[in-house]
Amino acid sequence: MLMYDVIVIGFGKAGKTLAAKLSSQGKKVALIEKSKSMYGGTCINIACIPTKTLIVAAEKGLDFEQAMNEKNAVTTRLNGKNYATIAGTGVDIIDATARFVSNKVIEIQAGDEKEELTAETIIINTGAVPLSFRFQDWLKVNLLWIQLAFNVWKTYLNASVSLVADQSDWNLLISIIPWAAK
Repeated sequence: MLMYDVIVIGFGKAGKTLAAKLSSQGKKVALIEKSKSMYGGTCINIACIPTKTLIVAAEKGLDFEQAMNEKNAVTTRLNGKNYATIAGTGVDIIDATARFVSNKVIEIQAGDEKEELTAETIIINTGAVPLSFRFQDWLKVNLLWIQLAFNVWKTYLNASVSLVADQSDWNLLISIIPWAAK
């Protein structure tokens, strides 16, 4: 079993920065990331930066292939820069998946190889996971929102109509008509 002072699971901004800082303070640190393509984390590789790069490419009038090439160039450059930033700091970078075996022990797996690591402190910095809906689920959720909005509108309209009828205040009814038409 390999022993560390700190194990960081996830190579995102926070994990990378924390691992390098702790290593510079003399701690023995392992940084575990399941994929080399995710060095730098979610934002750099599959979220914020690629999205913004594609938006800029569209604004420049690039075609699909050019836009994707630009996005890939930017994310590859930032991914490599993130690796280079921490590679010489004394942090052990391990490309593997990690799972807890007990409170202070994790098992890492790369291909068929497994190994246990232990540390007094284990930090989980695993980032985001996309949420996807089947179209039917998306439609069902949106239909529920539409129905809820309609019921609220209908309740408001009925209350306003009865209020108008009781108080003969036609201005109230007229004031909600533009809102109801939206």
